[in-house]
Amino acid sequence: MTKLTKFLIPLCVCFLFITASIIAQEENEQDPAKVEVIQEQQARNVTITIEYVPVTDEARITYKCPTGLFDQGAAMNAIKSRAATFSKEKGYSFYTYAKPDVTKYDNATRLTEYTSFIRFVH
Repeated sequence: MTKLTKFLIPLCVCFLFITASIIAQEENEQDPAKVEVIQEQQARNVTITIEYVPVTDEARITYKCPTGLFDQGAAMNAIKSRAATFSKEKGYSFYTYAKPDVTKYDNATRLTEYTSFIRFVH
């Protein structure tokens, strides 16, 4: 190895580490993973949870209740009502559904979760 090669290899390695640390630091400053969680008890056995990401103006609203009491129409109406109220609280003009709703049944806990993915618009 020449003296120039011995000098350039450590210099390149240092440059790569510095560049990687700068990129990682920039990603932390623009952290879209920052989530605001709001959980509410709607009825005796019904819970609505809003996971709101302010950076992207998106939310995941989950309706959870015992499987034996689950009614998809009631879940849809409860989420629709809460999304409308939430959009007014945060100053949005309206909201849209970002992707199809998801229903999950948990046999171990005997709970059902119905989730809507919502995007708020100013």
